[in-house]
Amino acid sequence: MTMSLGTLPAAMLDATSATLAEMPGVRAVALDAAWAEHIGQMRDQVATIRSYAWEAPPLAWFRVALLGVGSRTSVLSLLAFPQLAYNLPLLGAEIVCINESVTMAIIDWVPMSPAAPGSAEVARIRQQFAHLPNSAELPDWAAGSFSPHLFYVRPQTSLSAAALLAVFHAYVQGYVQMCATAAPAGDPATTFATQERFCFTELARTPGGAMLTRLFGAEWAAAYARAFLFRPGGQQVLLTA
Repeated sequence: MTMSLGTLPAAMLDATSATLAEMPGVRAVALDAAWAEHIGQMRDQVATIRSYAWEAPPLAWFRVALLGVGSRTSVLSLLAFPQLAYNLPLLGAEIVCINESVTMAIIDWVPMSPAAPGSAEVARIRQQFAHLPNSAELPDWAAGSFSPHLFYVRPQTSLSAAALLAVFHAYVQGYVQMCATAAPAGDPATTFATQERFCFTELARTPGGAMLTRLFGAEWAAAYARAFLFRPGGQQVLLTA
């Protein structure tokens, strides 16, 4: 059966959950009702955001948010923070589908230091999909934060939902496997500072924060960012002045 792009974010959530279920010690985190599901509106369109989170050594906070706006727009946002005793990259993904088309997809193991492990593994994953279309020029909000091995596309009519799901699953599965065999390394204070700096940069530069504010209001969006979206080392931090 051919998968439609409208179901792609939900399929990615299912693939993520299944991959994490194989990780020793994994547990789903029970979220406060305010973050688990929230309803908003933009013009005449109802917006719904649903949130999911897991913990599994050495992952301190692995979260997925699914956003739907009316029947046209669906978004998946994923971000994983390792425990501070591990000098590991973050895992990040943003997938946006509008009117049955992928309008943006970015997936990467985001390096937290030049010496962080995983570079060779993610390079091999990226090479598996070298035949797929790729957008060479990153948007301003992503430039400087990501690795040379990210998968990034803007609108591409030749990229099927099944192909993008395969890319996503390879990056997530490879990351979880790397984490499952990782050994503690690095300085926790330095790791926290680096992860926290990434969170501040992402909050200030990415368009997602402005979208959440428009859909759900500034107060809720700011609290959601602090309590759910950005948790370096699994910890809540003050992301707004």
